[in-house]
Amino acid sequence: MKGLLMKDLQLMAGQKKTLIMIVIIGVIMSLSFESTAVIAYLTIFASVMALGTLSYDEFDNGYTFLFTLPFSRKTYVLEKYVFVVIWALVFMVVGSVVSLILAAVRGLTADPAEIVVTAVMVLAMALLISAVMIPLRLKYGAEKSRIVLFIIYGLFAVALLGLARLPAFQALGENISGSVSSAGPALIAVPLVLAAALYAVSMLISIRILEKKEF
Repeated sequence: MKGLLMKDLQLMAGQKKTLIMIVIIGVIMSLSFESTAVIAYLTIFASVMALGTLSYDEFDNGYTFLFTLPFSRKTYVLEKYVFVVIWALVFMVVGSVVSLILAAVRGLTADPAEIVVTAVMVLAMALLISAVMIPLRLKYGAEKSRIVLFIIYGLFAVALLGLARLPAFQALGENISGSVSSAGPALIAVPLVLAAALYAVSMLISIRILEKKEF
């Protein structure tokens, strides 16, 4: 797995100009919004960039060559999931530091608790996005997976908008919001644990998909 991680890190190093631009854009955006916005922007964007290594591997029948090397398909899948987590964590930390600096520059009082809550929630979101995208990429490839993902997100958005109009759903949302507010920061670990569980399930699905796929 170490060799695969080094390969992906080298791919990311080749995009250092893009990474620098992402940080700059995140800083500019945060000057107009809350300083913690940079945490969400950098973490989500970084996880999506990490997923882009799948496209590099797939390009020009790359899988055919990769799987002649001495590692299993299971190891390949595990490395992708580990790499996404590492990359998201790195930029979550970078985003948190930038958020603190921006708050100081703007003369605002930085709230460490708010930064921690934002970072944890954003990391959970990055894991959920990756948990959906990785199996789709492995199953359908880069091009087809975009279409499938668009359909899934479209159906989810329509369903969510429909439910939001129901009085019972609105009352449930208010109850949940009130419970979170009264419980305090202790509940911030809940979405992260749930996201991690779904991430693990996604990993098992991806392993099964790749082991059955022919190249």
